[in-house]
Amino acid sequence: MGPTASGKSALALALAERFPVEIVSVDSAQVYRGMDIGTAKPDRGDARRVPHHLIDLIEPTDAYSAARFCTEATDAVAAIRARGRLPLLVGGTMLYFKALLEGLSALPQAQRALEVHALTGSPLSALQGAAAPAGGDAILALALVPGDRARLHADIAARFDAMLAAGLVDELRALRAAHRLDPALPAMRCVGYRQAWQYLDGAIDRAALRATGIAATRQLAKRQFTWLRALPAPAFDPWTAGRSRPPWSSADAGRRRGAAGLTRRRPGRHGRGPGGPGRAIIRCFHRPHRRQRTHGRPHTLRQALG
Repeated sequence: MGPTASGKSALALALAERFPVEIVSVDSAQVYRGMDIGTAKPDRGDARRVPHHLIDLIEPTDAYSAARFCTEATDAVAAIRARGRLPLLVGGTMLYFKALLEGLSALPQAQRALEVHALTGSPLSALQGAAAPAGGDAILALALVPGDRARLHADIAARFDAMLAAGLVDELRALRAAHRLDPALPAMRCVGYRQAWQYLDGAIDRAALRATGIAATRQLAKRQFTWLRALPAPAFDPWTAGRSRPPWSSADAGRRRGAAGLTRRRPGRHGRGPGGPGRAIIRCFHRPHRRQRTHGRPHTLRQALG
């Protein structure tokens, strides 16, 4: 887990080079079909190389709930483990992580109601079935927490520019032609799509689309940081001293893996060559950091498989 543009997906794909993992998306926007660019979904090559789950589940006219996520994520995790593989839950929808680890009832009532309505368009009372934790005891939670906010903000801007260049506006235009959409739908309130909707309606120009999209993404990252402080997950800074980008990603933010603004280089032998996975992050899956509290949970991927 981690804020937007921190390199979660790139790290997950790097881990897939080393371990038998399948990725379970923890992203409230990637569940929508046809919303590919603005949600930074995996491209076809990555999807073929590493199985992904809980992506492209519903139409953008529909709503998705934390309760449904807990049910479907738990089922996906069980199926992956039954195949002798490791489920790797990756995303930035902290409400979903919280619900999966601790249950929705662990959230303060007012905060819970606001977050649930913002994500799903449904009142909290409709989701009370997710009040109990869904398998949290079997999950080892890790958080990517960038320490350099200025660097993160630069990556957020590069990521949004890449989305615009990849055709975010045209994607939304096609969705509006294919579905009976309105800006109040949960799907259309997603960062990027909300601003692109205003642009297509003529309410803002291209420069304002870029500025408001970047500002909204930064606000999203700020909310994610707030959630991360309250979640029981050891935190790792994805950038090492002296590096300008996460060590498992490429500096080329413009090409696809495209909209994510992070393109993965193929790692060298054992994943330690130039452009390979960051050693500090990868190493945490082999042995715990001396200050990492595992609370009896498995701290290596092999132990987690068991």
